[in-house]
Amino acid sequence: MSAFLGPVVNGFAAILRTILIVILLVLLIRLRKVKKGIKIRIKIAIKSRRGALGLSLDGVRGTLSAVSLPKTSSGAEACAAQRVATPEEAAQVSAFLLQPNLFGTPLTPGEREEFKTHPAAALGCADDGYWFVRDAAGAVCAVIGVRMNVERTGIFEVSALAIHAGRRGQGLGRRLLGLALDFVAEAKGRGLLFETSSDPSYAPMHKLLADLAFKQVGRFPDFYYPGEDTLWYYRAIER
Repeated sequence: MSAFLGPVVNGFAAILRTILIVILLVLLIRLRKVKKGIKIRIKIAIKSRRGALGLSLDGVRGTLSAVSLPKTSSGAEACAAQRVATPEEAAQVSAFLLQPNLFGTPLTPGEREEFKTHPAAALGCADDGYWFVRDAAGAVCAVIGVRMNVERTGIFEVSALAIHAGRRGQGLGRRLLGLALDFVAEAKGRGLLFETSSDPSYAPMHKLLADLAFKQVGRFPDFYYPGEDTLWYYRAIER
């Protein structure tokens, strides 16, 4: 009897070992998948948090303000620029321009007043206007303002150019300045004047202006603050 049972027991033992090995292999495979999923979720969470924490506001002073911005993976395609046409849009543009640190250097008292009142004052004005771009979430992310000079002699000025830091490097500054030049040409203006800071952080603005055929025509020492001059760039409108 024992001679008969021995092979049977050994056979069952072999089957049990095989079953246990299969179960262990299945568990190991599932465990590896779970670990991989956890790693992926952790990476996604870290990336999302970094993106959220990395959004800062910065800019460069144009006539009274700024320049363009670094590319982000989300919302890379900018919406079309549109002219400010309602008091609500004017208020949104003012709020955007008045954000702390938008321009990298402190706003002057005159700039704060300009950004607070001029977008609304320009509503319905043929010679003054503001244009803005919204991001994918509907928030204002870029603004340009244009006005005729106080002498009303056909020379226009950029009153503001500011772009959210998360939208730099996407050509928004170039696009908005092109829009401003088109506006001046349609208004039969003689040229567009752009006032900016001499601060080294504004070097991208200076390069953009040179690329768009603006010429530096003047410099006023300590105009904004001691050590921060104003630079005047000008481009004539060709007929």
